Amino acid sequence: MNSNRSYFLKLIREIKDIQQRFSGFFEIILRRILGKNSFLKQLETTKIHFESGFLSKKILIYLAFQPNGIWRSTWQALEAFKAYGYSVFFISNCAISDQDVSQLSQQSTLIVERENDGYDFGGYQFAINYLKVNNITDYSLTIVNDSIWFPINNPNNLLAYSDQVIYFGGSTSMPAGKNNRQDTVLSFWLIFGKRLVNHISFQNFWNKYIPTNNKYYTVRLGERGLTRHFRKLHIPCQSLFNRIELLKQLSSASFEDLRLTLRFSVYVDDSFAKQCEILLDDFQQNAAWKNKVIQFIAVVIEKRNFHASFCYASIVLMGTPFIKKNSSELHLKMRRKYLQGIEENIFPKPAQVFIDEIRVLTPSSEV
Repeated sequence: MNSNRSYFLKLIREIKDIQQRFSGFFEIILRRILGKNSFLKQLETTKIHFESGFLSKKILIYLAFQPNGIWRSTWQALEAFKAYGYSVFFISNCAISDQDVSQLSQQSTLIVERENDGYDFGGYQFAINYLKVNNITDYSLTIVNDSIWFPINNPNNLLAYSDQVIYFGGSTSMPAGKNNRQDTVLSFWLIFGKRLVNHISFQNFWNKYIPTNNKYYTVRLGERGLTRHFRKLHIPCQSLFNRIELLKQLSSASFEDLRLTLRFSVYVDDSFAKQCEILLDDFQQNAAWKNKVIQFIAVVIEKRNFHASFCYASIVLMGTPFIKKNSSELHLKMRRKYLQGIEENIFPKPAQVFIDEIRVLTPSSEV
């Protein structure tokens, strides 16, 4: 009975996926005909609340969708960016209050209010077109969206890394999908070095990109398309946090760190959860046990998100200064473990505002 139900649910998902692909395909064609990716078209539904005359050589586009008001954690992120020397372009994909605009003007160089057209990549494209139209050149560019809580940890490793990228990179890269194990730079934190911003390949991507309100094509043509575009041109695509770096950290980790990595790991696959329990029960301070743990983790991260699956290794060992707001089962489980680790003083404690917001967006937490 359960197998029949699972098959039926899978069939429904596949039908919906096909419908989404078809509707998105025709939407993109229509948008191309109507020229909806042009800057002038986008300006028709956009408010520019504030423009400062000062621009540093480091520009950061911060894309937000917070219809109930700017989150307290967002102010923490903006303050960190400003303190590091960024000129912040705050792009809101929804209406923002006068009170929020007033406070944002203390931390931002540009404040834009636009409709949520094209999701994040629509906002990214608008800000990049703004730079082009206003003849702003000779800068490096970082793009961040509000799908992460940042900074929950010392952010200097990621901020310094963003300064060092010469061409294209991001905070994190992961496999593009089940049938494509080549890493894609994830779009919640993108980095474009000065050399790339001044290169024709950068403008070509954004000139040709058609924003869409179809999530399938936004991911396929936006996030994945960006990495694919530069890789085809043999332009380096790099990230600070990835599967290889995680395994490097684990190879030099102490036995206690490996034990804590397993203890604070989470799974949506029963087989992985059982293997983890066996490894914890069999804890031994020898090379054989360590190799088993690393081999097990290597298998898991081939299938699942490594930040979410192994939050202790990600945050404590790698120094990741953010966690995702994703509502998937895996991410919810991870955040419960993270809150538990804070209570036990195992994870570095972030500002209280982050803990409060994480609790709100993490239902059924017993911590």
